[in-house]
Amino acid sequence: MENMPYDPDTDSFTCPNGKKLIHTYDNHPKSENGFRKTKQNYICESCAGCPHREKCFKGQYENRKISLSQTFARQKREASERINTPEGIKLRVNRSIQVEGTFGVIKEDYGFRRFLTRGKRKTETQFFLLAFAYNIRKLCNRLESGRFGVALFDVDVA
Repeated sequence: MENMPYDPDTDSFTCPNGKKLIHTYDNHPKSENGFRKTKQNYICESCAGCPHREKCFKGQYENRKISLSQTFARQKREASERINTPEGIKLRVNRSIQVEGTFGVIKEDYGFRRFLTRGKRKTETQFFLLAFAYNIRKLCNRLESGRFGVALFDVDVA
């Protein structure tokens, strides 16, 4: 959908071949956690003889069909805007440095190589306790060294 221009006046997308994908119906699927979302479905008026069909069409229908959640698209746009701000870039750089080391510390320093319990619930509990211990230790180290609330690096954004 990023490569298909949207026309809000006609509520339709335009495919690379110049055909319109017209809003035909909405459906309301329910996620595993019970959240109900609204998805708009757009179907192309005709894909017959389209030179782009092999590249853009994979499916069981005669014409190209796309589903779009306006809420998800808005949230994705807002998140993208936030992570591309100078503050967002700074946070991403700091996070990329921190995350990889966590698994190394847990495996090497804590000697954690395998779960001692069986079953999803017990294994999750064991992992949460391990993560909790790691975070408390990290917090204590930051408080002792006076680095609490301070980023690792300041990033100059061009």
